Formats: sequence, C-alpha cells, structure tokens
Amino acid sequence: MLRYGSSDQEVLKNVKEGATVEMAERFTANCKSLGLVDHGDFIICLPGETRGGFRKTIDFVKLMDKPFVVLGIGVIEWLRCRGTLTHPLWGLIFPALAISAAGMLFMHKHGSGAAADKIYLHHSVMASSGIVAMVAKVVDDTEMVENRLGSYLWPGLIMFIGVMLLFYSE
Repeated sequence: MLRYGSSDQEVLKNVKEGATVEMAERFTANCKSLGLVDHGDFIICLPGETRGGFRKTIDFVKLMDKPFVVLGIGVIEWLRCRGTLTHPLWGLIFPALAISAAGMLFMHKHGSGAAADKIYLHHSVMASSGIVAMVAKVVDDTEMVENRLGSYLWPGLIMFIGVMLLFYSE
C-alpha cells in the first residue's frame, strides 16, 4: 500500500509531501502493467484542497484496482476541537467508521490453519480494542459519566492498535 495523500500537486506541496502526482501516476501504471494490485491511501480535506483538487483525487482513485480511501478523520476531530463543527453528529463519524472497520476485521478470514488462526487472533484483538475505544470516546464526548476515564482509555487503545500494527504481518 502506498500513501498517495492527494492527486493535487498543490495540496501535496502544502503538506510537504516528497512525492509528486506524476510519480504516483507512474507507480500506479507500473503496478497495473506488472499485474500487481495497487492499494492507495488518500486523505480528503488536506490543507488547501479545493473542490477541483478533491475531484482530481476521486478520479485518480477510480483508476486503481482496489482503492482504499482514508477520510480526513483527523481534520474532522481537529475542527471539532476548535469549535468549528459543533453539531453532536460530527462526533459520531470517527466512532462509526472505526466500529464498522472492526466489524470487517471480525468477518475477515484468511483460510484455515495455524497461520490463519494467528492472523484472526490479531484481527480480533484490534477489532475489540477499536470497539471499546470508540464506545469510550462517545461516552467521553457526550459526558455521560462524570469519571474522565474515557478520555484516557480511548487514546490509549488507539495507540495500542498502532503498536500492534507496527508488528502485524499476514
């Protein structure tokens, strides 16, 4: 998987990305010519992105065999913290996507045998951690309980998942 970021060169320049759109296009074409499946990580709502730049990125994603699009969750959370996005439903986007991703991890299988069981165990631990983290985040955001444990629990679990991903292999 390659982190493309955006298909708008100006946006890539704004975020100080070392790669260019031309490099991404060449890489994608090379993958296709070699019969390799290219997975790309794109971030929507990067600084300086316009409707035209967004459209370029979406058009580029459509050229890929199996695109993996990462929404600008960080941007949404940042705008929420700044007070720009105040409607309570904005706070449910990250948890909803994370819980749906956890569900996909639970349903995702790699066949049978010891290696497949090990992968499924990793998927289950990450998925369970993600669900608990997002429930804790929603409880923390809505201040349903006076205890602030959720404000420590959900970031800690997200970091735990990140550490697991550092050592994860299939």
